[in-house]
Amino acid sequence: MPDVKSTPGPSRLTEAPGKEPVEPFRKAESLTRCELYWLPASLPAKEQQRKWALQFLSELVKRLAADGRLQTELFVEAEAIYPDRQEQFIQTALDFNPVMGFSRAPGAPLPSIPKTEDTEAIRRQEKPFELKPFLRGICYWFLRKNPQKQLELFWGWGGMTMLLVKPDPAAQAPPLVVPAGVQKHPAYQSMAQQYDIPGMLSMAASAQSEFLKKSKKYFGKGWEDRLEYRGLLYVLPRWCSQDFFNLPEEEVKHLFEVCDLFVTESPSDKGVLLASSKPIRPIIHEVVSSMREAGHVFPDRP
Repeated sequence: MPDVKSTPGPSRLTEAPGKEPVEPFRKAESLTRCELYWLPASLPAKEQQRKWALQFLSELVKRLAADGRLQTELFVEAEAIYPDRQEQFIQTALDFNPVMGFSRAPGAPLPSIPKTEDTEAIRRQEKPFELKPFLRGICYWFLRKNPQKQLELFWGWGGMTMLLVKPDPAAQAPPLVVPAGVQKHPAYQSMAQQYDIPGMLSMAASAQSEFLKKSKKYFGKGWEDRLEYRGLLYVLPRWCSQDFFNLPEEEVKHLFEVCDLFVTESPSDKGVLLASSKPIRPIIHEVVSSMREAGHVFPDRP
């Protein structure tokens, strides 16, 4: 990650606001349009690094979202699932309800079906078949929320993104009121045993969330005339560190209209990016310091 300074921080007794040490994260000090932090890590992650990152994310979310003003939304890239996490993805699909959408690097074209020349070359055995290139730009949003389990299963393979977003009151399911007579009916009782009816209503409402609509509007620009665009619920920004420096400031503002906090595994940066429109350094410092005091130290890459 360019333009990042990593210098030893002052002791706790002399920490100045905005200068608290955040190692192993490194802050892009010259970037003023938002706060951007980089965690150098192997991708796929080494197991001890993965465990540290999972604990860090859990503690960070506790501090930022415990009061209900933010909620966690998780996405995973299709190319990061295959092949190592494919079986886990399939076996949990009914529990997590992944919704397919597109992720997009700035200016990237709409994912499309393979070109004839590519499939013909494979058919003639002129080049080997590789699935991953055909998965690029396809991702999944976990409609049913189980952040801890979902992160445990899919974090560390280079394709997860976590957004902390403001809850949308308009996307909250109304209370389910079922007349007592209906509740006693065998058909309703059988359906209620087989299906999580309140959960299904909650998921249907969640799919109407404003952050999804904004992501499609802002990050799907240029795709509006395509049929595929019309059927999308969302477009996930797939940014690397350079994008925060090089994109027009308006586009960075759009990211933070969609979410308050953006955390993503970035293979091109060889690590994890954490971006916030608001000062977050003291909270990162608090989390990594408390983890260090408890004996949880981020392992260096071998």
